[in-house]
Amino acid sequence: MFVFTLIFIVKRYLLTYAYARIFQYKVLNNVLYLNKKLFLFGLSETSNCPFCNTENEDTSHLFYDCPQTRDLWLALKNAFDTILPLPDLTTKHALLGFFDHDREHCMIVNHVLLIFKIFIYRQRSSGILSIDNLLTKIKDIAILEINVANFYPQNNDWYLQKWRPIFPIIFD
Repeated sequence: MFVFTLIFIVKRYLLTYAYARIFQYKVLNNVLYLNKKLFLFGLSETSNCPFCNTENEDTSHLFYDCPQTRDLWLALKNAFDTILPLPDLTTKHALLGFFDHDREHCMIVNHVLLIFKIFIYRQRSSGILSIDNLLTKIKDIAILEINVANFYPQNNDWYLQKWRPIFPIIFD
């Protein structure tokens, strides 16, 4: 049973990690196909954003310009306010990350940003963005990484240090 649990947790983590890397690669290289391009190919009925339904959906609109995306980032900032102050979101940061942010929390802030973007992308079919669902997703990924780290003691401290700032949210 222990071996099966270990294999399941590690596989799930590796799949999650690989998906996140591929996703960010697609964002950086502008090959994340959204409604603007899909409409041109005849694969979407509209070129509009599924959340605001007013502008063409491209990466900068989806991850920064959309009013619902901005509201979600502000809600996330408010949820993390006392434990991990998140910086303001700009188009540059939304697409590339926060590499000019303080070094101590750079890793966790960028990971939260990546989870934020993947969450938005996956919610396109429903057209609904929920701060509660986003926080649940962040908790799930944090717990998954911490569980993987427990099986690999040499990495345990690194993962615990990374997620420590948001422990109050993870283990509420």
